[in-house]
Amino acid sequence: MLFALPESTISTCRFDHVGAVVKKTKLAFLGGMESLEGTVDSGNGDNGALLLFDTVNESWEHKKLENSTNKSQLPGVFGSSACSISEHHMVVVGGMTSALLSNGDKATKKVYLLDVESSQWSELGEVKHENAAFVGHSTTWMPSNKSVYILGGGFQCFGFGQFYSSTYQCQLTPVASTKGLTMAKSKAAHKLSTTPSASSEDKPLGVLVVKLNVKKVKTLLEQAHAYDKTRRVHIANTSSTTDGKATTMFLLPVTGAIHELLASTNESDLQNLEVVSDDDAYANKFGKTSGLNRNEVIRSTIGAFASKHQVPAEVVKAIPEKYEFVSDVLLIPRDSFLEPEWAPFADEMWAHVCASTTPAFSRVARKAFIDASEKRQSHVELLYVNSKALVSQRSKETPGWVEIRENGIIYGWDLTRVMFSSGNVTEKARMANIGCRGETIVDLFCGIGYYVLPFLVHGGAAFVHACEWNPDSVAALRFNLERNDVADRCKVYLGDNRESAPIIGAVADRVNLGLLPTSEKAWPLAVQVLKPSGGWFHVHDNVAVEDREAWEQRVLDSMRELAQQCGKHWTITCEHVEKVKSYAPKVYHLVADIHCVPISPA
Repeated sequence: MLFALPESTISTCRFDHVGAVVKKTKLAFLGGMESLEGTVDSGNGDNGALLLFDTVNESWEHKKLENSTNKSQLPGVFGSSACSISEHHMVVVGGMTSALLSNGDKATKKVYLLDVESSQWSELGEVKHENAAFVGHSTTWMPSNKSVYILGGGFQCFGFGQFYSSTYQCQLTPVASTKGLTMAKSKAAHKLSTTPSASSEDKPLGVLVVKLNVKKVKTLLEQAHAYDKTRRVHIANTSSTTDGKATTMFLLPVTGAIHELLASTNESDLQNLEVVSDDDAYANKFGKTSGLNRNEVIRSTIGAFASKHQVPAEVVKAIPEKYEFVSDVLLIPRDSFLEPEWAPFADEMWAHVCASTTPAFSRVARKAFIDASEKRQSHVELLYVNSKALVSQRSKETPGWVEIRENGIIYGWDLTRVMFSSGNVTEKARMANIGCRGETIVDLFCGIGYYVLPFLVHGGAAFVHACEWNPDSVAALRFNLERNDVADRCKVYLGDNRESAPIIGAVADRVNLGLLPTSEKAWPLAVQVLKPSGGWFHVHDNVAVEDREAWEQRVLDSMRELAQQCGKHWTITCEHVEKVKSYAPKVYHLVADIHCVPISPA
């Protein structure tokens, strides 16, 4: 049943206030707003005072609180949280104040202790953590470990999307003190220590799936609302072994709902999924992800600037829907934001865009066509750089320098000078598990180490001879070899591979030909460096759908003819053709695994 309480004759704030039980039979109310329009303080400073209701006598009492040190009043707050920690004490966490609201700042992260008996208050401390957002949250006291747990909270900012707070445990530790607020009976003040509490959000989850099942399982997870769209599918740092062969596993990001789904589903493709921590999640590397899709936040921020500066509707309509992200660089499409209307406020806009997402970007760059020459140089253009936000010394010296972690391997390169294809991630993982342990490998088009590093780091190759004629790529390759601790097992040849191959000689158990749109000019070199005892070629090419079978046969015929010319007598077969990705409409990047076996003497 509901009972109406006697009205207080004291002017009170009725919205977004907090309350707690004190002295067993009294309710203590604090803060809030006087109206839904957001008036925080009536001018008499009473919003930082306590309003007590005696549930036995049904009477109200007004108490002004003074700071135990400087006699100041408690700031008037709204949107805070509170809980009782003893008969006479309550803790108040966070909230907004008049000053913060007028300055457009976020909520305070301070924690206050209120003594109802002595009408005093003190500041215990502040949660100094970037993911703390203490407004609209809850606070609970746990007597067993003397801790306050803070859950929830966040902001909705126009043009900048949503920001959600982490979960925190604030431990109140008694310390000796000669002055200041004392707790009942203990005569001790309190200090505050805070640590983020472990939660499912702090540990992103994923499920392991083989390549052939990725699309089907992803669809099932989306239908069950268990797929996490804020993260991307990526190669898992593990593999499954079947019949002695390692199978590359893909990690599909999922939400906490996955456990309930797996326990109740009848779908055979879901029942045996393995749930693991997503250790390579973008959130783990750069901080907590925001509640909104990053593309949505970026569009919202740009849209806010367009509205503010009255950008014409036809220009606004051309704002891209999707963007690419490489490390802490936001890549915009090559034909976007070229209109003159953006120029007057571009730097300011990109600065806000970079700060609007979690994790934040430090740079904005415009994509460009890859150089048509054989060196395939990049022409990406940096549009904005926040030099203070750059983390590595190398990026501070070379603003285009980025580093990413892919399949447990660190790749670094200058994206303004060197191309990098994220679409080849599955092929890199396949090469890592191709079965090259103990082998000598020649990579005739090594770039920054796209395949050299998987061969060495995961594949266990004994040695790799790496050929590359782009000096910028070679500089990145040398860095990557050192960064991944495999430099002692690789020799780099800077220059034309037509000059390097004769120097290397016929030492290879395996030759990689990773050049697009075709590697055909290097096929004679591949035959030249493969051992007389045979081995493998991995031949990359862009092939039209209708030409696939003819291309495979042409590769075999060419390799057989070249082998005869070199006096190498092999049985040459195509064991597998891998479809890496779509390169253009009805054109695919293919890799043929060509096996060469010596012909036994009759």
